This record gives sequence, structure tokens and C-alpha cells, in this order.
Amino acid sequence: ILEKALVKSKEINDTNSMLLVSNNLGFLRVKQTYYKDAEALGLEVLKQSNDKEFAIHKANANRLLGTVYYYLGDYQKATAYIDNAIVFFRNFKNPELLRNTFDIKNKLLLKTQQFEDAAIVNSEIISMLDSVNLSKNVQSLQRELVAYETEKKDSEIIILKQKEDINAFKIEKQKQQIQFLGIGLIAVLLFGSVVFWYQKKINTIQNLSLRSKLTRSQFNPHYINNAFTSLQAELVDHNFDENLIDYTSNISRFSRLLLESTFKDEWSLYEEKQMMENYLKTQQYRMQGGFEYNINSSINPEEFHKLKIPSAITQSVLENAIEHGGFKNNSSEGLIDVFIEKIDNQLHITIKNNIIGEPITIIKKSDNEPSRGLDITKQRILLHSKIYRKLADFKFLQSQNTVEVEFNLPIITA
Repeated sequence: ILEKALVKSKEINDTNSMLLVSNNLGFLRVKQTYYKDAEALGLEVLKQSNDKEFAIHKANANRLLGTVYYYLGDYQKATAYIDNAIVFFRNFKNPELLRNTFDIKNKLLLKTQQFEDAAIVNSEIISMLDSVNLSKNVQSLQRELVAYETEKKDSEIIILKQKEDINAFKIEKQKQQIQFLGIGLIAVLLFGSVVFWYQKKINTIQNLSLRSKLTRSQFNPHYINNAFTSLQAELVDHNFDENLIDYTSNISRFSRLLLESTFKDEWSLYEEKQMMENYLKTQQYRMQGGFEYNINSSINPEEFHKLKIPSAITQSVLENAIEHGGFKNNSSEGLIDVFIEKIDNQLHITIKNNIIGEPITIIKKSDNEPSRGLDITKQRILLHSKIYRKLADFKFLQSQNTVEVEFNLPIITA
């Protein structure tokens, strides 16, 4: 390794490295007893170095050559080189290098039998050993002290870091608890709001349902009274002919449907159509053919059973058409037309009747309030619209000779 390092330092022309490696390689050759190689290396270092820039390498080269010549037996040269090295190392104040140089000096003195000088050098070596050992002990103690202080600081830093982590964990946990508490509070408020909203909606629907039943219970029962009065008169004048039987049958069916309507919020369009037909037939019989009627529809018959509307919603309108149309008994001049159709996703029911003779207004009260039946119908249409949150409308148009009522209802299927 040292040989390769020496070649490399020469290639890059690094004088300092070359001198350092040469000295180290020289001492290695001494251990290997290659004294001539060591001598050549030492002399080359002395040749390349100067006192100012490479003095330490020159001193080591002197120590190397002194050692080489000692082992070669040239004690005079060895002494000269060793003395030069001692002078430098005394001034350089490196006890370790000076002690190593004194070792060679002591051996030279013993070989040349200069025992007194050897004793002096040996005493100095002993004192230097004590100094070196003391210095090493002090340095070791200082290193241990530094290591202790460093470890202490590291422990304090670790403890502070742990405390910081604990505080951060506590803060994060508190934040999470606050967040969970906030989320829980929001969830409770939302749930309470939803429950309150649904309860309010249920109460509203129940209230609307009760109001709807109440308004239906307000139907004027005079029709049933008139029908059965006519029935009693017919029973006296006729002997249960077929027309009377049909009349009685229509009254029965109509009465059943009317009673059912008071217990239903809604029913099918088919049931409404059946009720209209039964009502018009009984009224037609009661007035002895005083009017004609037609019920027309563009809706598929199967849909009549699926479409839902407010029960008996057309009853009061048909009643007004007959009672205020000026229809006369034994006259076929009266006409009622009913149209049922779907337009623009809405169900349209139109009831149109003519007026015979002088126009008769449906405004019955002196303070211009509408008739009770139509007013109830308007209330029911409004309730129907509120329940389904869809548009529903009721229009009444009266001209000189005709009255037209139009229901615009949302499409509701069963």
C-alpha cells in the first residue's frame, strides 16, 4: 500500500505526501531488515526537503537514517543523524517522537560504552514516559468528560424531545376530542332538525288530511233527500217499472261511492268517473230527461285504475251545473259535457254545461261570496297541491250561455 501511495504521490507531484510516505516506508523496511532500501529512502527525503516547508519530514528522515546506521553498525553516522533529529524534536515539543529518538540514542551510547551519558538519556526517557503517560491520562480523562457531557446533553435533548412529543400528542388528542365533539354536536343538531322537520311535515299532512275529511263532510246532503223524495213519489205513481229499478240502483251506487269518499283522501280516476255517471243518471231520471250528458276521455281505460285524484272532487261542480243551469223537467235542452285528458304532464278534467233562459249566476250570497260547494272544492285543490308539492289549479269561467269548470291536477299514480 505504501509503495503504491509513493508512486501515486510522485505521479501527481505531491511533495508533502511523497516525503511522508517515504519516511513511513523507510521505517517499515527497517522492521523488514531491508536497511539499504531504508537508507535510500531516508537520503531521498533529505535531498527533497528543506528546513522551512518540510522540516518535520527532514527530522523524521534523520531519525530514520540514525536507526538504519545503528543496525548497520556505523555508530558515528548514526549518532550524527540522531542528534540532528533530537535538536528538532526538542524544539518541536513532540514528546512521543522525541522519546522514540532518545531510544535509538540510548542504544548507541550503550553500544559505544558511554554508560554515564546513557544513564542521563535513560533518566530523561523515564521522565518523558511519565509525562507522556500523564498527558495520555489527562487526554483520556478529558475525552471521557467530553463524552459524559455529550451524553448528558444528548439525554437532555432526548428528554426534551419526548416531552415535546408528549405535549404534541396531548394537544393533538385534545384537538381530535374537540373535533369529535363538534362533529357529534353537529350530527345531533342535524338529526334533531331532520326529526323536527319530518315531525312537522307529518303533522302538516295529518292536519291537511283532517281538513280534507272535514271539508268532504260538509257536502250538502240535500241531493240524497231530493232523490229519495222523488223515489217515494215514483213508488206511488208507478208499479216498480224498470226505470224505477234503474233509478234506485243508481242512487244506491252513488250513495255508496259518496260515503266511501268521506273516508278516503284519494281514489282512482275510475271511481271518480263511476260516481259522475251514477250521479248524472239519477239526476237525469229525477228531472225526467231534462238534460243530456257526455263523458269523453282520451286516456287509456287501464290508466283510469292507476291515476289517483282527490275523492269526489267533481261532485259539487256537477251539482252546480244541474241546479243552476236552468234545466227543466221533460225537456232535453240541457247539456253537460265532461272531458278527461292528459296535457303537459297534468290531468285535465273539464265540465261544461249550457244555461237555459236568462243567465243564472252561481253567486248566491248578497256579499258576493262564492257558493259553499265551489269554495270547498277550491280548498281541497289547494290542500292536494300542498301535500304533493305540485301545481294544481281550479278554474271557473262563466259566459252568457255557458259555464265551464276546469281541473288541472298533477299526475299521481297508485
